Formats: sequence, C-alpha cells, structure tokens
Amino acid sequence: MRLLCEEINIANPISQFWLEDSGEHAINHLMISTSCKEIYRQVIEQAKLASKFAYCPYSKYPVGAAVITFDGQIYTGCNVENCGYTQTIHAEQTAMTKAISEGALKRALAAGLSQLEFIEAIAVYAPKGSDSWPCCNCRQSLNEFGLEMNVIGEDGSGSIVSKKLSELIPHAFPMESVLAAVFGADWQKAAYQGVSTVLTSEKKKTGGKRRKLVEAAKEASTMAYCPYSDYPVGAAILTFDDQIYTGCNVENCGYTQTIHAEQTALAKAVSEGALQRACDAGLSQFEFIKSIAVYAPKGAKPWPSCNGRQALNEFGLQMQVIGENSKGTIMCKKLKELIPYPFPMKEVLASIHRASPKT
Repeated sequence: MRLLCEEINIANPISQFWLEDSGEHAINHLMISTSCKEIYRQVIEQAKLASKFAYCPYSKYPVGAAVITFDGQIYTGCNVENCGYTQTIHAEQTAMTKAISEGALKRALAAGLSQLEFIEAIAVYAPKGSDSWPCCNCRQSLNEFGLEMNVIGEDGSGSIVSKKLSELIPHAFPMESVLAAVFGADWQKAAYQGVSTVLTSEKKKTGGKRRKLVEAAKEASTMAYCPYSDYPVGAAILTFDDQIYTGCNVENCGYTQTIHAEQTALAKAVSEGALQRACDAGLSQFEFIKSIAVYAPKGAKPWPSCNGRQALNEFGLQMQVIGENSKGTIMCKKLKELIPYPFPMKEVLASIHRASPKT
C-alpha cells in the first residue's frame, strides 16, 4: 500500500493532504496542493526550515530533514552534534525518530501496513552541500523501515530530484530476512512486541511538574521501537520555557544506529526550536533544559545509560534527571551526580570558538 505517487512526474494525487507541524505544544494544520510534485516541494521546504535549528558547532555543517508518512503527516529534524561525536544525531534520524515517537509507526501497523511501509518519502537539505543524498549512516537508519521510500531534494538548479532508497543502498541488508530470522514468519508484528500500554493511576495523574514529566516519559515508552532488545524506554524533557518534548528508543539492526530515548527527546527539543528560543532569551545552551525524566517499564532505576548521559552533557550538568523507583516514589539527581569528572564542555566550546572567531 503506497499513498503517494511513486514518481514525481506521475499523477496519482491524494484527495486531501495535511501538513502538520508536530509536537506536544504546537499543532498547525495547513491544506496544500494535491499535486505530488507540489507535495514534495512542501516537504523539501520543511527540511530547509528544519536546517535552521541545527546544532552543529563542530562541523558547522547544518542539515535539515523532513519525513512524510503513509498518512500524509510531516515530521522534521535537524542534526544535533555532540563533542563525543558518536552521540551525534543526524537530521534524518531526528525526523525518523520524531515520527515514531509521535505514533506514526503505530498508526501504520493499525492500518495494516508493515514497518517497511510507514515512511513514504524523506527530504534532505544541507545549505552548504551540493546534493540531497543522506550519508551511509543515515541510509542504514532508514533501511530499517523500507527500501521503497523516496529520498528527495533539490539539485543545483533548484529542480526536484528523487531516488528510491534501494538505489542508494545497492545489495542492501535485507530487513525482511533479518526480522523473519528474529521473529519468524509473523515478523510484521515485531515492531511492538513486548511494549504494552502504560496504565496510570488516578493518584499519579495529580502532582507537580516532576510527576507530570515522569508520566509523559511513561507514555513515550509505549511508542518505542525495540524488536531486538525488547526493552522499551521513554524520556521527557522539560525546557526553560516549560515545554515538554518526549522521545523513545528506536533500535536498528546495525545496532550502532540505534537512537536512545534521551537522544530522541533531546533532538526533538532542538529541532522544534527550544534551543534557539533559549538563546534568543539570553540563555546559554547549558540552561535550555530544566530536567529530563526517564522511564523503562522493565528497568529497576530511572538513570540514563552512559550514552544518554553523554548526549545530555552537551547541554549542561545542572539539569535534573528524574524518575520513579519500584514503589512509585519520585527520584531526582543532578546530571553532574551521574557524570563524575565530566568532559569539560565549556572548555571544549571555548577552544572551538577561539579557533573559529567568526562563528
């Protein structure tokens, strides 16, 4: 089942199409043209806008991406770099994980589609780049969700270019075989095996900001894509202006492309402008996150993995990390308590700006 036209020049329009600026706090529906070419143009423009929020102090190479799903929703993302490099999240990964964390994959499965059909197309834009094709790291991330998606962008003249992901990954890792080997013939249902709906008691629906953030992380864990570990995790970030951004873990058969829940929530916050708003308000990057809640229904404690801690360290050690213990009691620690002798971020950034005084 494919919703959009397979090629830009083939007329196979959908009757209605809604562009959604997704997020917990900002929903804006806009009717756009049913022409496939014009739809792709809109997706590319969203990728361009997303690139403006990129956090890339090390490469100085901003990238934006926009995913359009089977039901016509658009999810945008930008690259969010990390001084540890391996914790860097690429724009395509941000857009993809945002879509999953906001329920697009679950909606596709409910509609009778497999995980290999829920993304129709992805647009990639790099203002300093010469073409729109993703790096190999992102190609592997996208391969998890089907080789039939279109990868779109603009060439040097501004014309739309499009290729199937299968053209960008010849002799690709066969996801059908991988999932069948892990789950058997009924692999289409693998995406959410072991992930159940979180039941929240009436008592826990009340309480302060910490409780609210924990409950948001719990709900986010139900969107986790974790067919390999069967270990769902949810996270919720509270920013300086009291906005909440949630995320879940999104695994990959290549393992190194797995995105942790803390990274998903962090990338979502940055890509939706929270860091930019903080800077506009006179704050530094170390002040834009107030706290983060982490929840793993199969875990004993709420503290992030070292990978998640390093991702968060980029944005300040003063943020609170919260969760609940097995008795439902709220627990809280400063991030600096979880990272003794941390990587000195202020010194890192100071050295970069001394080397690049114009940035």
